[in-house]
Amino acid sequence: MALPPIDARSHAARVQRAMRAAGLDALILHKAQNIAYLSGFNPIIQSHLMALILPAEGEGTLIVHALRERHARTEAAVSDIRLYGRWGKARPIASSLFEAIRIVLGERHLEAACLGFERDHLPVGLYEELRAALPGCRLVDAGSILTQARAVKSPEELALIRAAARLADHGMEAVLRTLPARPRELDVAQRAEIAMRELWMRDYAGEEMVDFGSTEGGIFSALWCYVLAGDHMNCYADCASARPIRDGDLVMSVIWTACRGYHAENERTAGVGPMRPEQHRAFDVVLEAREAARPALRPGQTCAGVYAAARDVFVAHGFGDALPGRIGHGIGLGAHEPPSLGPGDDSVLEPGMVFSFEPAIRIGELGGVQHSDTVVITDDGCEFLTHTKGGRLLFP
Repeated sequence: MALPPIDARSHAARVQRAMRAAGLDALILHKAQNIAYLSGFNPIIQSHLMALILPAEGEGTLIVHALRERHARTEAAVSDIRLYGRWGKARPIASSLFEAIRIVLGERHLEAACLGFERDHLPVGLYEELRAALPGCRLVDAGSILTQARAVKSPEELALIRAAARLADHGMEAVLRTLPARPRELDVAQRAEIAMRELWMRDYAGEEMVDFGSTEGGIFSALWCYVLAGDHMNCYADCASARPIRDGDLVMSVIWTACRGYHAENERTAGVGPMRPEQHRAFDVVLEAREAARPALRPGQTCAGVYAAARDVFVAHGFGDALPGRIGHGIGLGAHEPPSLGPGDDSVLEPGMVFSFEPAIRIGELGGVQHSDTVVITDDGCEFLTHTKGGRLLFP
């Protein structure tokens, strides 16, 4: 199943318009998700730093370690790719990344420019190296420019998120088929991950199902499931364990997927065996909160307004002291990205924004209830991109 290419050049043009309005001469970016958004390149393993220099006009320059040359030249949408460091027969322009940045800015006559950088991403040590390399430049936080540009997805980006959502649905169906046998948490997660990989091989073999690695060289599985039963659910995020699923357990299964770095999320809570009254009540309240908040997922509403619709249900049922901090978050190149469906976030919903939608409550050692779907804001409301059955999921 062929999926469309991402037009990184149109992304760059959108960001450049915002740069000019903000009076920025160029951006210096290090965050892998932002570099992928503007260049189409994801190194997968980030054992070596990279940078993208995007001027307010014209094409950007991608700077990668010499080790990444072949990969970058194969995948990046920018033609100006420079190397630093030593590896084989490569011809770097500098021994360090920051020296390479200084050289490229000099070539572009930007030695005294106003440069935007990612304040929320760049560690203090690297920021100090950047300042030392560019003593004549003024550095300005430009993180909000990238956040706002990435928030509204193009049709091509949505196609990748839809593929990721389909994989997540396939994995969750495997979860729901496996739970009635009361296996271990690990067994449920394994079945889901195998099912997703089989669908990948069958329908999307030409696609990279990949997330973004860490700056210390780690990589993240792009087809991942974790399963938390009973009180283990109060860890919120943890690896599935060898704990067997028992009668009376609420079981939360979480699936995260990524197609070419674009994410989807699918979470379901199921009850296994006889449920206590408190557990039935938790299901009822969460399902009511979802129904109350769903109509607010529409253009013109604020993120805080969506949260308030769910909050009012929780408070009315006596859960005012156990409110979730938010009921969803932006999703795209980041598994968790702004804006947030929480109190105090007055971001206005626009068509093309994608969120997880996950009203939830916890009820102490009995666990809790949390269904999460990936949704996109449309012209007149929202569309659910994940389609696994929800509601009261009970396996006697």
